[in-house]
Amino acid sequence: MTDASNTPPVSGVATTSTDGSKKSDKRSPGSSAASLTTVLTLIAICLLATAVRLFSVIKYESVIHEFDPYFNYRVTRYLTEEGFTKTWNFFDSFTWYPLGRIVGGTMYPGLIFTAGLIWKVLQALRSPIHIQEICVFMGPLFSGLCALATFFFMREVRGDGAGLASAAFIAIIPSYISRSVAGSYDLESIAIAALVTVFFLYVKTLNTASLRWATALFFGYLYMVASWGGYSFIVNLLPIHCLASIVLGRVSTGLYVAYAPFAILGALAALNIPVIGFNAVLMSEHFASFAVFGILHAAFAIKWIKETLPPRTYEAAKRVVWTVGTAVAGVILVLVTGYVTASPTFGWTGRSLSLLDPTYASKYIPIIASVSEHQPPAWSSYYNDLHLVTLLAPAGLVAAFTPLTDASLFLVLYAVTAVYFSGVMVRLMLVLAPAAACLAGRGATRQRDGSIKVFDDFREAYSWLSHNVPADAKVASWWDYGYQTTAMANRTVIVDNNTWNNTHIATVGRAMALPEKASSEVFRSLDVEYVFVVFGAFIGRVLGVGRGYPSDDINKFLWMVRIGGGVFPDIKERDYLNRGQYRVDSTAPKAMLDSTMYRLSYYRFAETGPLFGMPYGYDRVRQQTIGLPDFKLKHYEEVFTSEHWMVRVYRVLPEPNREVRLPNPNRVKAQRGAKVKPRRPSGDPTSMPSKTRQ
Repeated sequence: MTDASNTPPVSGVATTSTDGSKKSDKRSPGSSAASLTTVLTLIAICLLATAVRLFSVIKYESVIHEFDPYFNYRVTRYLTEEGFTKTWNFFDSFTWYPLGRIVGGTMYPGLIFTAGLIWKVLQALRSPIHIQEICVFMGPLFSGLCALATFFFMREVRGDGAGLASAAFIAIIPSYISRSVAGSYDLESIAIAALVTVFFLYVKTLNTASLRWATALFFGYLYMVASWGGYSFIVNLLPIHCLASIVLGRVSTGLYVAYAPFAILGALAALNIPVIGFNAVLMSEHFASFAVFGILHAAFAIKWIKETLPPRTYEAAKRVVWTVGTAVAGVILVLVTGYVTASPTFGWTGRSLSLLDPTYASKYIPIIASVSEHQPPAWSSYYNDLHLVTLLAPAGLVAAFTPLTDASLFLVLYAVTAVYFSGVMVRLMLVLAPAAACLAGRGATRQRDGSIKVFDDFREAYSWLSHNVPADAKVASWWDYGYQTTAMANRTVIVDNNTWNNTHIATVGRAMALPEKASSEVFRSLDVEYVFVVFGAFIGRVLGVGRGYPSDDINKFLWMVRIGGGVFPDIKERDYLNRGQYRVDSTAPKAMLDSTMYRLSYYRFAETGPLFGMPYGYDRVRQQTIGLPDFKLKHYEEVFTSEHWMVRVYRVLPEPNREVRLPNPNRVKAQRGAKVKPRRPSGDPTSMPSKTRQ
């Protein structure tokens, strides 16, 4: 999409990009103050995220809630008493009698070891706090860290403003609060913070192509794998993003640095977590990571060959690469297919199959289907669990495409997959919560630098009129804007909101409906020097959402025709309609296409570029492609167009613009009174002298 800054310059308009950011290499004077404000706001959000989860302790007491957390607490207490090594090899004879349980090999140790580490640090600082208190407050503590990670994630996607808004939403979203309240000492209390941190590190590596951030991504993923079984969501989402980037032609060094080390080192990291072990390379839910790893290298190989070889040689080499690659991929596919078909579940775990096939658990694994949080959610659950975010997230999803960067593509894919999985299992509403919060932050009223996006076109236009138009100049527009023009621009108007003189209003309506030459004569007869129109079709391009500004003059034009025709019989409404329909596309009647309102509104509109695959000159308000995309004005001169094209000001020319013709050097100017003989081609009998012809 072409933004407003790429359109031809217009007098009085500052060059501004579509996201509102000024293009400058120097830091603004208020940048330090803005940074301090961002830091203080972020601290306040983190404190809010922690504070809202403490009401269970205030209302009741410092106690662990629910059932599952008590196992985690018991193992954590064992860790503080016996140490790391014994806990890793702990055999619990108090459960599953007479079988018992090998705790170290059947649990995700991240939560327990994190609490134990915090306890160790506090003990070293001579703080005599009991391990139970640490377990109780783990959820609120990591909620603040999750808000921090969300800020940095969305900062990479959009900027500080979206980051702060997203952090504020994740701090108070009900779905996440229910799993991270004080006393909820379960895996999810730290896992969501780890999940968002991994996403931040991945996007940061995408944007910077830095091996340092890729290393941080490895350690972040290792912690996530050690903390929650939901790591499988990451190990499938990242390949989906990588594959989508390849398909969309977004192959880059950042993509390779972010994904290739993760695919291999991430699998090696998962191998070292006993509860996962060799499942990291043997289960089907991990195979996508390795498949996309190979596709990524093939894409880079083709790209390198294309940049190295001449075109004809490249085509031949490309065919060889595709042939060999297809053959190798076919062999691997046959081997993998044979391997997975040997398993009754095709190499998938029961929980994964329950997500891919919502009916699987009820048919084959009743123990999974019997858990209430494994049931599909009701529609009302989305509002109850996400609350205000449900209203803003759809707008953020659309806005993520303007512009579509590698980071925003990842956000879109994260949101779409999370919506699907949350629709299968209500428990996974928790995975959707960060995505919804980030989309809501993207869809809120703010720019990349955190400032509010203000559409100030009317005041901008009135200010231009007051500073650039002579004080005694007369300004014409439709009567709706008369009061504002007089008060804010301090200029004389032809009609205003009083509407006491219908004939005067009809005269302006008639002038807007007439072709250029006739309308300019009407305006000049009223001593009008400037005319402005309100235009709403371009603002939809700037926002990327909605349908522009529908209360513009094109939508009011039929009333101008009707009011003008009520006084002046030469204006007939039927001349501006196509079989009773009001159109602005190629089916619009000639009177409509020739009208001054049409031309002043759509002048240069097609030059602004296409929108989301739509053709040039697509009007988002009318949802039509204009019928007259390329024309020039002869009796009006554009002098000002506001930032979002909502107000367009034209000067009424005293006479039509004329093309300046350069003198013809081959033309011989005849002297006064002399006769110039016409030149005839040689060989023509008529070119011979008259006597010879006789």
